[in-house]
Amino acid sequence: MVTSVLKERISNLKSSKFSKSEADFECLSSEEKEDYKLVQNIIDNNLLSYKFQPIVRAEDGSIYSYEALMRSHTRKNVPPLVILKYAGMQERFPDIESATFKNVIDIVEANKDKIGDAKIFINSIPGVKDL
Repeated sequence: MVTSVLKERISNLKSSKFSKSEADFECLSSEEKEDYKLVQNIIDNNLLSYKFQPIVRAEDGSIYSYEALMRSHTRKNVPPLVILKYAGMQERFPDIESATFKNVIDIVEANKDKIGDAKIFINSIPGVKDL
């Protein structure tokens, strides 16, 4: 109950006509506004996917770890930097962080047999704290 009330208040603040994000949105071109809305949909519906880039040991070529690289799971390719740009404008970095950690952990759990003992590196956004 309390969580839903807080989420509603945050949503109301974000949609306020006096908010910084609204002013930033109005300055965007029509193509940028489409990307902004697409990123909003990506975040709202957790349409993030991840590519696992192997990091190999120079001495023997064995896989030491994997780096989880964020991608969008949409028809239109939305580069990670574009996702981060519009997530920042929407003050949604905590949502990106939470989804990324949860999604990557779920993928690792489902693929333990393929990953083995390799470490997993997840890029994070410095200074972001979950609400």
